[in-house]
Amino acid sequence: MSELWAKLRTFFGMDSLPTLAKSTEPAKQCYARFASSQGFKLFPIQFEALAQFIADSAEEMSTETTKSYISHLRSYHIDKGYTTDVFNIKCILRGAACKYGKWPKSERLEITSEILQAVLTVEIKTLGENPF
Repeated sequence: MSELWAKLRTFFGMDSLPTLAKSTEPAKQCYARFASSQGFKLFPIQFEALAQFIADSAEEMSTETTKSYISHLRSYHIDKGYTTDVFNIKCILRGAACKYGKWPKSERLEITSEILQAVLTVEIKTLGENPF
């Protein structure tokens, strides 16, 4: 983190905010598992590896999550000074979205007193006599 960035974070009271390194970690871990299982070099990411990662991850998780991971991996490349030419992959992302579609959002139910009591009952039974 640059000295200027550190001063700005302190000035605006943002010392507790996550850094970019922390926010890109899930994407890096997911890509690392994929790359090692397929025999690809980790970084800098090559086009063939990225295209295959998009195809595989879009099938396993939502295309929106895949897009988010790609964005985080691109940010990581920028931070490390790697070229970002490999990330010109809009047509691949569109193709994945067409093939796998968007996952429907889960219905969000209102938390009623009955639901809250049921959750608390399960938690109390799970934690036992001494929850701490």
